[in-house]
Amino acid sequence: MLRDDDELRRGLAASAHERLKQAPVRLSTLIAMSWAFYELGEVRFIIPWLVANVIGQTIEFFVMRPFRLNPAKAGNSIGGRMAALTVITFLPVIGCTAIYYLWTRGDLTSVTMSLLLLTGVVLVNATSALESRAVFYVGAAPFVLTTIAMIVHSAINKQGSLAILVVCFGLFLSGAHAAWERVYRARKAELAARQEAEARRREAEEAVANRAAMAAIVSQELRSPLATVTAGASLIEEGVAPHKTISAARTITDAARLMGKLLDDLLDRSKVEARAMALDVRDFELVGSMVDVARFWQTAAHAKGLEFEAPDIASGPIWVQGDPNRLRQILNNFLSNAIKFTDRGRVALRLSVQREGGLKQVRIDVVDDGPGVPPDAVERLFTPYVQGAARTAKTYGGTGLGLAVSRDLAELMGGRVQARAGTPRGSVFSLILPMPVGTATIVLAE
Repeated sequence: MLRDDDELRRGLAASAHERLKQAPVRLSTLIAMSWAFYELGEVRFIIPWLVANVIGQTIEFFVMRPFRLNPAKAGNSIGGRMAALTVITFLPVIGCTAIYYLWTRGDLTSVTMSLLLLTGVVLVNATSALESRAVFYVGAAPFVLTTIAMIVHSAINKQGSLAILVVCFGLFLSGAHAAWERVYRARKAELAARQEAEARRREAEEAVANRAAMAAIVSQELRSPLATVTAGASLIEEGVAPHKTISAARTITDAARLMGKLLDDLLDRSKVEARAMALDVRDFELVGSMVDVARFWQTAAHAKGLEFEAPDIASGPIWVQGDPNRLRQILNNFLSNAIKFTDRGRVALRLSVQREGGLKQVRIDVVDDGPGVPPDAVERLFTPYVQGAARTAKTYGGTGLGLAVSRDLAELMGGRVQARAGTPRGSVFSLILPMPVGTATIVLAE
């Protein structure tokens, strides 16, 4: 309990503030009890009573002060928590001593004062410990022991009915605990609601910030292909030489594809956020699908002078159930980034499958010899509109949205994506999916 208890830390901080607010009530009680001792002819108890309370209150003030000024720092100290719990017990012991003495006097006035004082201090303890069971029980322990001592004293001296005293004190303590329990649970619910509201507020602020980032990044990314389309269209309109017209048309086509890819990512991200993304689950052959993806990117890799490794279709078919189109979309994102960021060396698409009951644990790795992934950037890679570094965005462009979409699609399919540094250099992006075993199908030619 003392080593690592967030509730105890919060409870001690709240108790420290509440106890400071109770100072006027405690001072009034101190003066009233001194007057009562005087009226009862117990003048000899006034000075010890005052001295003990002043010392106790002073110690409590300084021990609890760190919890008022810096709750996080004070709460992390085991010694500080132990000292706080000790002083929470010390002052009730002083009060319980007076309560027990008044009870043992036996006259109506003293007994009445004893019960009223007991009720008051129990209520004070309850209001000082609304956020921690430990604080409440530690503070309440002296009162429970005192009531037991009061009952035992009455039984020994045959004062009143023992059964009635046991029942009355039992009802009093259980009723006080039940009342505190209800308030405690209501307080916890309130704190939980506040934390949830705060979390939703932060999410809303982050969403607004993401929308602003999206608008800025997307507008920047669209500007280049739009300028390319405009320039190419102007060349065609001016009636340049045929070979230049063909080149301009190809440039316009590439720019259109780039804009289409960006818009597709935006649409997919919006669908995921709206929980409107649907999967087309069916039986398909995994190796063949990967070979098709690899064939598409092999030309781009060779155009940059890169080696390209892909699974061999001769290794045999692997039938699974899933959405082949979304699988290809994730692999396209991984391979597009790998080829874009790799200037020399190789890009490899690798597959490993393990059978576990009715599932196949599929792991697909895209390995490259690019600049690699800095350790501090791994967590940000799959965040929308965030890239590994500002220099990366400036050099290569892009919104960083493709990886976020890939993560969302993988989670939608029950899997996950990972990124790590390669060996000895580069990076490895992995898609890990549990996929049901599929049934081989044959397409008959008409």
